[in-house]
Amino acid sequence: MPEDQVTPATLILSESQLVEHYGVTDLTQRVCKEIRPPDGIASDEDFYRQDNGIPIPNVSFLRLHFYQEGRLTEDQVLFLLRRVGDIFKTERNVLYLSAPITIVGDIHGQYYDLVNFMTSSFGGNPLKTDYLFLGDYVDRGYFSVECLLWLFALKLVKPNGINMLRGNHESKHLTNYFTFRIECTRKYSERIYDAFLEVFKTMPLAAVVDDRFFCVHGGIGPDLESVSDIDKINRFAEVPTKGLFCDLLWADPCPPGSEFPGGPLFLENSVRGCSYYYSYEAVCKFLKANGLSSIIRGHEAQKEGYSMFKYTSENYPSVITIFSAPNYCDIYGNKGAVMTWSGTKMLFKWFYHSPHPFYLPNLADAFTWSLPFVSEKALDMLQAIMNVFEDEQVDTEAATTGLPIGKKGLVMSHIYDLLRQTGPEGASEFRSLPVELTNNLGSAASAVPQLIPDFEHARTSDILNERLPPILVPASEAKEFFARKGVYSLKRSSTQLSRKVSVGTTQSSSPSTRKRAAEVNLALVRQAADLIAKDEVKRRVAAGVPVPSRPRGKLRSRSQEPPTQVEVDIEKSKYERLLAVIDQLRALRECADSAQEMANVLRLVNEEEE
Repeated sequence: MPEDQVTPATLILSESQLVEHYGVTDLTQRVCKEIRPPDGIASDEDFYRQDNGIPIPNVSFLRLHFYQEGRLTEDQVLFLLRRVGDIFKTERNVLYLSAPITIVGDIHGQYYDLVNFMTSSFGGNPLKTDYLFLGDYVDRGYFSVECLLWLFALKLVKPNGINMLRGNHESKHLTNYFTFRIECTRKYSERIYDAFLEVFKTMPLAAVVDDRFFCVHGGIGPDLESVSDIDKINRFAEVPTKGLFCDLLWADPCPPGSEFPGGPLFLENSVRGCSYYYSYEAVCKFLKANGLSSIIRGHEAQKEGYSMFKYTSENYPSVITIFSAPNYCDIYGNKGAVMTWSGTKMLFKWFYHSPHPFYLPNLADAFTWSLPFVSEKALDMLQAIMNVFEDEQVDTEAATTGLPIGKKGLVMSHIYDLLRQTGPEGASEFRSLPVELTNNLGSAASAVPQLIPDFEHARTSDILNERLPPILVPASEAKEFFARKGVYSLKRSSTQLSRKVSVGTTQSSSPSTRKRAAEVNLALVRQAADLIAKDEVKRRVAAGVPVPSRPRGKLRSRSQEPPTQVEVDIEKSKYERLLAVIDQLRALRECADSAQEMANVLRLVNEEEE
């Protein structure tokens, strides 16, 4: 074909020509061949094995299957949950166990560390060694489902050797606020999440080992005098926010320097937002009354994996804290530990964290993760479109006319800052990271170790996540509740329950912070925009004053012709687009829950309970 007859249509290759030119791509081949692909869904032949004609889970297969990121069918998961729930229901609130035994603290979804220490060379082969777990198997880590399913499978195979207590995170309130619910729904379904919640309600609350060690997740409270008091609790329910049930799962020993001889036995737990701090004297009184030697508990991250508090007169530590999640949240840098008790000898074994597959925050896929960064670039373009003035022009107009034209630039800057603040929130889990890091894909994760260099800094940065989360309620229900109770003061509690959320939560920022910031900023933006769009433009057009615009090329000279009606219409259109953007922002922000409303709900509920 002559060169002068070549057209775009003639340059388009047909399908056969494309295949001939480029070849056929084998879509079954992995691009990254260095990393083993995850396992698929387990077959029933692999999942079950027969024990005297009774189907039981194949724990050896499941250990490796979960290690290779494999999944189960929902029927297989429900089989485990229903069977293990039936076993838990037969157990008392307090388990009575004997040595030898290995005691494990918080796991928090760190499956690869769990299987690392449950070996013959460390904590003991789980099929041959008795274990006691102190609770908190879920949240913060992204392998909570695997932790529970493997432990439940072990429980079915060895019901008297795998003993599992309930922690404060084994509740609907916390799993909904942190990561377990979203993990369940991403890996399986809401149906599986609900089934897990039912199992949580059946788990025992405490254990006594060799009539010497009282084992519990959190600690003791003022309502606990005898271990037998625990058997009076109806544990088949959600964890309450006060009372003995709450104290067993939420209480902490008094921090160093907060107690003194003759002082109160229990102090309000300001860090947790519920339950108490129990003093050394309270512990000694409880141990003596029940003929025990020590309290063994979890619930708090420890730099060395464990800690021992002040010794009693029997030369035993009054409280022993065990934490079995090393490098907690991938940022604490702590060790994990387990305790082995032989009947005569107490031994603590610590270990470092194991490598695990990488997941984006909230188990997001790459496309969902990248959307905030794409939207930020779109906001850059929006700012360029809406910023109709150049700096020189704003200065000149403001100086000569005395009119508040400069407010237009301020308004647009305010909108842009607001969108930057509320748009890519999900980009970083650590809300204390600098903005310049949270706005760059992939750089925030590598910068966290430098920004939080040690265990104490990590614990301080994350301390708000150790608190009982606020109860999240739909705004419509809260308003109806307030109207019924005659409560309309929403300002008071806005700062009381504002939370800075960091690692291991599903909240990209706290409801209080988002709602309050959005309302204040949108009010200011709307007010300024109304002034500009309605008053300024109309007054200028009516007075025949030129409406500034951004011409192509040089700025319009003061001596040039007034703007045409077309130019005025263009300016009006720009302001209308500005107002439309603001209305869209307001519509989005109406979906956020109000922290003030939640605070009032909490306060009123507490008043009614009292």
